[in-house]
Amino acid sequence: MKISSIILLLYICLFCHHIPLYAQTREGNTEIKPLKIGETIPDELWKLPLKVVNDPTGKKEVTLEQYKGKLILLDFWGTFCTSCIAGFPKMKKIQEDNSDKLKILAISAEQKERIAKFFNSAVGKEYTYINSTYGDTKLDKYFPHQTIPHTVWISRDGKYVVPTNTYEVTQENIDAIYRNQPSTMLKKVDIKQKMPLLLSDNFYINNNLNLGFYSLFFQGYYPGYPTGSNFKRTKDRKKVFGRQMTNMKLNAIVRAVASQLFTENKEHFSEKRIILNTTNPYLIDTKLNFEDQLPNKQYYSYELIVPEEKADSLYTYMLADLNRYLDVTLSLRKQMTDCLVLVRTSKLDKFKSKGNSSGRNFSVDQGKLSVKDEPLVNLVSLLNDIPLSKLPVIDETGYTNNIDLTLTGINNLEELRKSLAQYDLDLQEAKRDLLMFLVTDKK
Repeated sequence: MKISSIILLLYICLFCHHIPLYAQTREGNTEIKPLKIGETIPDELWKLPLKVVNDPTGKKEVTLEQYKGKLILLDFWGTFCTSCIAGFPKMKKIQEDNSDKLKILAISAEQKERIAKFFNSAVGKEYTYINSTYGDTKLDKYFPHQTIPHTVWISRDGKYVVPTNTYEVTQENIDAIYRNQPSTMLKKVDIKQKMPLLLSDNFYINNNLNLGFYSLFFQGYYPGYPTGSNFKRTKDRKKVFGRQMTNMKLNAIVRAVASQLFTENKEHFSEKRIILNTTNPYLIDTKLNFEDQLPNKQYYSYELIVPEEKADSLYTYMLADLNRYLDVTLSLRKQMTDCLVLVRTSKLDKFKSKGNSSGRNFSVDQGKLSVKDEPLVNLVSLLNDIPLSKLPVIDETGYTNNIDLTLTGINNLEELRKSLAQYDLDLQEAKRDLLMFLVTDKK
């Protein structure tokens, strides 16, 4: 693939000072000193009481001392961290395969109520095998970090070995560290996300400089950055003038830009609005396999910062950037397209919301879709996001009130049409002039 070399376009701006991750202690309190690699775990840390859920022996509180003599992995995570959760099955297998010599303990700063809510949810109930702390305020200070997932390795002789990303948790590395042998693990070095990607701290020594345009694009997994996005906003928080996307698959970066451009055009973006005329596997593959999260060519990082007065054009600039960096042409174009049109079959209002909704207002589960006290446009968005048909769904009902409805058979078009009929609604095949996102190989 043709990838432009790292491009820095610097015309300059200033950022505020960064706040340390761990707070200073009040006078008279014992300060927790962050441990350095190679240091021995202090006695007070071994004996530190840790409140836990999902302990295999039913305990409500444990200490690290209980696992002395084993290799210990502290897996810092959060219920909001999809990468952390995606790694749970891998951690389960590693733990089961090494139960005699390894203890993996998930560490969370979130309170018990939030942790319990997660493990009781439709998503979280699948992971109740994860033994996790909650309400942690001290381990985070012994092992400070800025991003999660974050894995701390403690050797069986009680020394702090190294912090890593979760992808370094492999059988090969487990065996090496357990035997006190050299390892090729990549140390995780957290990087300030508020800083532009890879920009030197020295840049801000000169207070006369202002960062105007900044663009950087590179290929390969970069330890220390999370998988996801970070935004730079104006002081009033109303506009975004910079976006940073790190350790993401190329198709995810491209789709993030496309989604925002569709929003600016008052259109809903979905996979069904993409026309792929490319053989590039990194753009075709839409599946994020956690096991593939290695320092390889499948992952990319990209950042663009523009002057604040050009914030409204950020994603237009991004599209132009990607067209320069990649061996494909990305474009938005209206064209006649086969689609499914949602229409009313009578003037009877059978789905007007009764209001007074509380909690979650929509759900998709086991072939059933429910919407409560939501705009009809949200129903259309859900229909576009489920694998019902390859055709995009558009709304031509003209309905503006909120709706209440429950649909079954959403995995089969004819069954769904029968379910819609009870509300005097239908999905009809037609051709419409729709905004589409084209991905085309360059000649």
